[in-house]
Amino acid sequence: MEKPNFKPAIEMGVYLLLISVVYLVLAYAVDPGLFTNIWGGIAIFLLNMVLIAMSPVRVRKLNGGFITFKHAFTAVIITFLVAIIPYNLVNYVLFNFIDPEMAATVKEKSVEMTISMMESFGAPQETMDEAIKEVMATDQFSLSTILNGILKAFIFFAVYGLIVAAIVKRKKETIESAE
Repeated sequence: MEKPNFKPAIEMGVYLLLISVVYLVLAYAVDPGLFTNIWGGIAIFLLNMVLIAMSPVRVRKLNGGFITFKHAFTAVIITFLVAIIPYNLVNYVLFNFIDPEMAATVKEKSVEMTISMMESFGAPQETMDEAIKEVMATDQFSLSTILNGILKAFIFFAVYGLIVAAIVKRKKETIESAE
């Protein structure tokens, strides 16, 4: 099988990037609480899952209805990289160079969310104090934290991509295999 056209994978990555950046800009401009909103995070995560899964399907369709496991997995990785790397670069620049004060605001919102969540679970005060201390000690927008997040996301989506590729793959029947 010849190398497929990965244009749909790139397009899906760009769509995902645009949606993520629009959410980032809305959260920044409208309500910093959206940065720590659990439902917003779940929505973006599910959108990632759907668009990344659609990527090899669209590549397969563009390439005559056939795609190998390797090419399906490659489509997933291309979509991930096109979306995640630029998004995190925008995130890093925004919170470290354009508006570092917003990073402090987001950290405050993270503390508020942590307290609210732990109170709803009935966590003891000492556990809450430890969690708040950990949130305060973490620089969410440092280069090392962002790179660590990208690495963890890559591992997750690589495993997810293996599953998607196994489901989506479809090889052409050859004359030898049909006999």
